[in-house]
Amino acid sequence: MTSENVILDLKSFIALSSISRISILRKLDARCMTITELSKTENLAKSTVHEHLEKLLDAGLVRKKEGTHKWIYYEITEKGIILLRPQEKNKILVLLSFSVVSVACGFTYIAKFMTDYLGQSTYPPAESAYDITLYLLAACFLL
Repeated sequence: MTSENVILDLKSFIALSSISRISILRKLDARCMTITELSKTENLAKSTVHEHLEKLLDAGLVRKKEGTHKWIYYEITEKGIILLRPQEKNKILVLLSFSVVSVACGFTYIAKFMTDYLGQSTYPPAESAYDITLYLLAACFLL
């Protein structure tokens, strides 16, 4: 990963969806900290801080820094720094595979509607008007 591109996937969005996790990221941006230090500064239980850190680790926003001491320090990664301190030169690429699938499904519904109902020489029967409404609503919702 270069300093110009950051890829946000589902795990990153989940990690950034909590104010507590963003606050933890800001604390780690200042310096490396242990779970105990973070729990004291954030006024959260150690187990809660541990859960937040696990999600941040899973998203690649923080990493463990194990030294010769028995304490485990956590530090922010380059990806976390770029997200906390965005600059104009940094591009954030958002990968939303769900939106691509939704657009494809929307086009599929529109194509099915056009071939099934608009290709007929007569109006569709009354019982299929419900189907037309469903296709149009689904296509609009998915697009």
